[in-house]
Amino acid sequence: MSKVGSAATHWISCDIVLINADQQWKSQNGTMPESEVCHFETVAELDTGSSELGLPPEVIQKLKLVTLGSPIEIESPLDGKKTEVAVFGPVIIDFCGKQIAVPVHELKHTRRVLLGLEPAQRLKIDVDWIHSKLELLCMMNEFERHIRGIQEILEQIDLDYSRMVRDFSKLISTYKDDVSNLENVFINATTSHRLLKLQERFQN
Repeated sequence: MSKVGSAATHWISCDIVLINADQQWKSQNGTMPESEVCHFETVAELDTGSSELGLPPEVIQKLKLVTLGSPIEIESPLDGKKTEVAVFGPVIIDFCGKQIAVPVHELKHTRRVLLGLEPAQRLKIDVDWIHSKLELLCMMNEFERHIRGIQEILEQIDLDYSRMVRDFSKLISTYKDDVSNLENVFINATTSHRLLKLQERFQN
């Protein structure tokens, strides 16, 4: 039996895109323009007390979902109270490029989008409920730190290369100055030698 979330459960948010699955399939079969397929970007809250995707009525209306059979009974994880919930769908959940099709439970008691454990597991979201964080997000953060480390190394290499180019340019400039000075020495020496010879000729 499905269970609905409650205020006593843990909430963690993640960005997802909801797509009307029936319209998406019709679009892929060429019986509906892709531009008419209903999409809805939202922040879903991962709910430890729920096993399915729960949507408020206004989101169900925006996605133009239809009912699937008769309402079903769900049981509260707190007091065991049973209530009837309408089932809509199916809807496609897109999370980080992963897509799954699931039914939707209508949640009239909240305006939040609740992502239960079953779709979260199918999307391969490993949740650490004790520390209230997503293992997937931790891996992403670690990857980002790794990328930043590589970026810092590349920046240091760029700085070292720039410094080497500047030092080499200084050496080239110094070499040119030395060559120029040496040329002046030869010119002066040659000129002095000619003057001495000219002076000797006048004296003779």
